[in-house]
Amino acid sequence: MKSFVIRAEQKNEWEGRSSITPTHAKNLKKDFGIDVHFESSTKRCFKDSEYIEAGATLVDDIEDHEIVVGVKEIPVEKFSEKSKTYFFFSHTIKGQKENMPMLEKVIASKSTMIDYEKITDDEHLRLVAFGYHAGVVGCVDSLWILGQKLKSQGISNKLEDFKQALGYENIETCRAHLREIGWEIAKSGFSDNKQPVVIGLLGEGKVSNGMKYILECLPIRTYTPLEFLANDEQLDDHEIHLVIFGPRHMVKKKGGGPYIREEYFQNPELYESNFEKYYDKFNLILNAIFWTPQNPIFISQDMFKEAFKNNKYPLVMGDVTCDINGSMECTTKPSDPGNPCYTYHPITKETPDGWNADGVTVLAVDNLPCEFSFDASKDFGDAMYPFWESIANSDYSKPLEECGFAKEIQKATIIYNGKLTKNYEYLQEFLENK
Repeated sequence: MKSFVIRAEQKNEWEGRSSITPTHAKNLKKDFGIDVHFESSTKRCFKDSEYIEAGATLVDDIEDHEIVVGVKEIPVEKFSEKSKTYFFFSHTIKGQKENMPMLEKVIASKSTMIDYEKITDDEHLRLVAFGYHAGVVGCVDSLWILGQKLKSQGISNKLEDFKQALGYENIETCRAHLREIGWEIAKSGFSDNKQPVVIGLLGEGKVSNGMKYILECLPIRTYTPLEFLANDEQLDDHEIHLVIFGPRHMVKKKGGGPYIREEYFQNPELYESNFEKYYDKFNLILNAIFWTPQNPIFISQDMFKEAFKNNKYPLVMGDVTCDINGSMECTTKPSDPGNPCYTYHPITKETPDGWNADGVTVLAVDNLPCEFSFDASKDFGDAMYPFWESIANSDYSKPLEECGFAKEIQKATIIYNGKLTKNYEYLQEFLENK
């Protein structure tokens, strides 16, 4: 039976999540006989004393334990020289150049690396993810930024007293405050200039569902994209107008022809953006659509430039995907919870921090769920819990397919005993060209 150690996160000072909560640690011992150890952390949302009370053991480092459990990327110098198994979000599967040294370190130590992002079912749907909570926090912070940006422009509005997610104890206290704001909007309108709020929500998955959980606290009127374009009524500022997009609304086939879902996901290069008729109609865009470099760019720098010249551009881009220079070309760099936004000027390309400058204010925090660390850790830990037993009882002397990992964990194993597994051999090219 292998022992587990929960590592202290180093991503940034706000990263308080843990993949194993004190309750999970207690149950792992009770249900499966798994011993849980942990490094001390003042940032973690659970106190050291809570883990000790749950039966976990405080340790100085990871060296004496086989299974290292984390959340975000691990600094290269924090990897052991010994062979171990690491669980974390590695951000390597797209060949991210900045994280190739991590892969090299894992390979050199003949270790195993499993990425939570690739734990999926037979339909390739993720089973273990923080995506829902990223949607929750991304929506909260984007609404907060919209309120502050309008206030900085001299427009009094109902969101100006709303707070960043970090300012609330938990999700439900945040929702309670937003419901109060929603009642005020329904009663007396959103702002003193009577300009309605129109939100474009891009995505239909778990991240999008997290956003909807927040938005439902407001007086929402929902449209399909075609319904919104066809609407010729004056928009009421006593409502928040929400337009929901899936990939089929965002792209069109090059040269004409129908959108075919399977074709788009298998050969996205056959498609191009179809978003030009929508993007300049929103105050706020919430981007939650999965994207790779093979997919079309949804809003290019030229599109932002044209909209800016016409003074019809989104004030805020809540880019939860945080794909740098990706589907939204205003997202030119990541931000963090302590400095969560910058403003992209479509003409000069300058990106000063904050919301006071002219242009599109971008939220691009790459670890959003940490702003509600307790809620996020509990739900994530519940989803991961059933897999720990097979991991603790695995036999690394056998091939991956026979070692005892659950099949979902096998699919998520990027490196096994120091070698890239079959599904991830393509990363060798990125390692060689780093």
